[in-house]
Amino acid sequence: MRTFFMLCSATLIATTTLFAQNTKGSKKCDVSSTKDLLKSEKGKEKQEPCGNMVQTAPPPVEKKCLPAAYNAPAGIDVKGWDVDVFGSFIYWHVSQDSMDLAHVLPASTATTVTPGVVAYQDFKYKPGFKAGLGFNTNYDGWVGWAEYTWLHQDTTTSQNPPALPSGAVGTWVVQDWFTTPVGITEGTAVTSKWTMKLDMLDAMFSRPYYQGTKITIDPFAGLRGLWLRQDLNIAFGIPNVAVASKQWAVGPNAGVGGHWMLGTGVRFEGKAAASLLYTRYTKYSHTEQNSLAALPTTTSFSSWSAVRPIAELGVGLGWGKYLACNHYYLDFSARYDFMLFWEQNIMRQNTSNLLGTVDYPGDLQMHGLTASARLDF
Repeated sequence: MRTFFMLCSATLIATTTLFAQNTKGSKKCDVSSTKDLLKSEKGKEKQEPCGNMVQTAPPPVEKKCLPAAYNAPAGIDVKGWDVDVFGSFIYWHVSQDSMDLAHVLPASTATTVTPGVVAYQDFKYKPGFKAGLGFNTNYDGWVGWAEYTWLHQDTTTSQNPPALPSGAVGTWVVQDWFTTPVGITEGTAVTSKWTMKLDMLDAMFSRPYYQGTKITIDPFAGLRGLWLRQDLNIAFGIPNVAVASKQWAVGPNAGVGGHWMLGTGVRFEGKAAASLLYTRYTKYSHTEQNSLAALPTTTSFSSWSAVRPIAELGVGLGWGKYLACNHYYLDFSARYDFMLFWEQNIMRQNTSNLLGTVDYPGDLQMHGLTASARLDF
């Protein structure tokens, strides 16, 4: 081991001495000549007649004298106001954890066993939209934009209990959405309606740049605000329950996008982002009726706060082209996006708190198609 250590030390000393000898007599970089070279090459970009700007290779420099450099900006640059408008049609599937409605206890005969069955809230794809406005700052390639997302939807569920091995109809047993669990008459269906309303506003800044001649990187950061409302109604005829929650949130949002240019304006694109939002829950209400003779009882909580994260991923294809001698730029894209909102099912958590138990607030998930169009002018 000692011999190996001495050999490594001798090699390191010899390498350092050799490097010092090689660099001792090297020329210093002539900064002024490098600037003149870059200045002489400025403005010589190749351009198609009234067409797209085509990126050229960087100007040649002496291999032993490399100039200071930075990544070339890759934002859209038109000859007009340098403003863009964009919009998206979204068709997203929204679901949430801890949305079980009722269950059937296992039943058995001498020869057959039927496992327990759980009724869950149905989730479906529903439409929404995004709309935004962007601008080029004309300062070092920085751009900014604001985007509003609207997604309001409701889904309904109606399920009958399954048949037991004996041929009789099973019996639904309520979950802990009810603070006073009761038995349900045989054959009674469970029906439910879940309403989710999301409004989200992003204000972002970015400096897209070329990582290579065919790859652009788009890091971005800014602020996000959102408003989220949920309502869930569950009914077995009688009993029935209605639960609701409201919240607003604000905090930083940051991420990175990437484009791989495939040619003729076509690109492969991806996106990853994350948010950390201060969240204020402004409403929780729980209204329950367990019999025809009893009046509905309502319970509500006061406001409270938390910090909740959001994660985003997306991948897709796009196409863009300059028009009218670079006075306009038109772009289309289609991407499949994913969003994960941590711990958003406050309705279920607070209802379990009324029962004296602690339940995990389930996550809210969204995924689906985002088809976008953009015009720069």
